[in-house]
Amino acid sequence: MAIRSEVLRAMLAAGATAEMLVAAVAADEKAEAEEVGAKTEKRRAQTAARVRRHRETHRNAGNGGNALPPSSPPDGPPPPPAPPPPPLNPPANPGSEPDGSAGDAGQAGSEAAELARSNRQALLTIGVDLISANTGRSRRSARALIGHWLGIARDEAAVVLDVIEDADGRELADFSTWVESRLRRRRADLDRPPLSGPRGGGSGPAPTGLAGRVVRLYAQSLEGPYDVEPPAVDANSPDAEPSRGEDLGLAWQTGSGGRPANALLRAAGYGGHDSGASRALRRRRACEG
Repeated sequence: MAIRSEVLRAMLAAGATAEMLVAAVAADEKAEAEEVGAKTEKRRAQTAARVRRHRETHRNAGNGGNALPPSSPPDGPPPPPAPPPPPLNPPANPGSEPDGSAGDAGQAGSEAAELARSNRQALLTIGVDLISANTGRSRRSARALIGHWLGIARDEAAVVLDVIEDADGRELADFSTWVESRLRRRRADLDRPPLSGPRGGGSGPAPTGLAGRVVRLYAQSLEGPYDVEPPAVDANSPDAEPSRGEDLGLAWQTGSGGRPANALLRAAGYGGHDSGASRALRRRRACEG
């Protein structure tokens, strides 16, 4: 508890110096900090003991939940235990063997189901106690809050319990808000689509249809020379007009970027069009005809 102003005035009236006042205030702050620390340690010890008791109870529960074990009669031997009732709707086990024993798949499924039940039971016992201890909520309100968090965590009880236990070890001003923000952040990370493109390290979906075919043919054209026209056009012919291939001796020099033979590439505009060579070809065909 902080020193009241009346005490400070009384010390000043009694002739206390500034150093004495500072020392008194420091001693009072130290005592207050020790008191708060003692209360915090006591609360942590009580919470840890409560959680430990619940875990031991859950681990050692073997008599059907909260049912009391049958008491022996005062005289005579105890009656034999009744056989367990058969299940009303036995689930079909596709992983069972012909002799009735469960196979690897069926055993793995039963273990997963048992683990899920155990996690949910631990959440409804340990989690409820931790929420009540940190927020002051009633057990009914704590169960409702757990149901809300299970919806955010997609019904993963182990994840919710881990976040609650992590929050219990911290001195949080708002326990519920911190837990919910952690669960929502985890769900957002799971819902985020994988990055694609050059910055994300992946590649987008390949184009289909006409665009996909144009892209594939263009990629093939970059790997090797274009298909050349038949050697009927001679760039050195006196009838041929100057063309882009004249410097290299052929109107469609291999690898020179001349007009490709594929009609789709010509329609797409790859390689351009050699009008001079086309006119020379038409003249030669007219002369031959």
